[in-house]
Amino acid sequence: MPKIGYIFIFFELYSLVFNSSFVFFFVILIGFSSIVYGSIFSLYEVSLKRLLGYGSIVHMGFIIIAISLFELISVASAFLYIIFYTLLMFIIFIFLQLFIERKEESNEIIFLDNITSLYIFFNKNILLSIIFSFTLLSLAGLPFFMGFFSKLYILLALISYGYFFIVVILLFFNILITIYYIRLIRFTLFSEERNYKIYKIYYNIKILNILYSLMLTLFIFNILILFYHNYLLLFILNNIIVFF
Repeated sequence: MPKIGYIFIFFELYSLVFNSSFVFFFVILIGFSSIVYGSIFSLYEVSLKRLLGYGSIVHMGFIIIAISLFELISVASAFLYIIFYTLLMFIIFIFLQLFIERKEESNEIIFLDNITSLYIFFNKNILLSIIFSFTLLSLAGLPFFMGFFSKLYILLALISYGYFFIVVILLFFNILITIYYIRLIRFTLFSEERNYKIYKIYYNIKILNILYSLMLTLFIFNILILFYHNYLLLFILNNIIVFF
């Protein structure tokens, strides 16, 4: 994922100039603008790929804000966010391999990109619906999902350095983020397509098996994170302390 590479490059460059107040506020502005831009535009988007793209912009904004503080706990929180985000997006990209539809009249295969048509894919496979919803709720950062803890530590880092106004704004836009992820889940579980029966969905058995295995792994990992997230953060702290 190239975005993760850009984040590491940004971290290395920012470590050279973080003492500058101008650079600090400029980077905060970039991160904040990314969150605002991605949150607002995602509310009116119906393309799945674009929606995931806007979501990536929002997540990168959270990571940039955490790194901009350039304190041990905030940078560790950013790396924790990167780990969870990478894992969840890996599962999402595997799902994208399954989102195809075939028109009966022409046998044409098309990528299922409209979120209002997601029910076409999920209506006959409840387990896949649960896996997809679980992943989206983790990306949204709802409590007790792994994405929650990474955002929580970032917000706690901001609070510890007195940036209460930024925390309030981020919480507001995180509500918007949650809305569009819940909107995706709604289209996953309920049909708004009158003519969805004219399509036949072909499942790749190998990809299905991978998704089922990943779901089990993700569920176990989420349980472990629920009880041992502080140990994971401590492990990251011990490995990045050399930068400080």
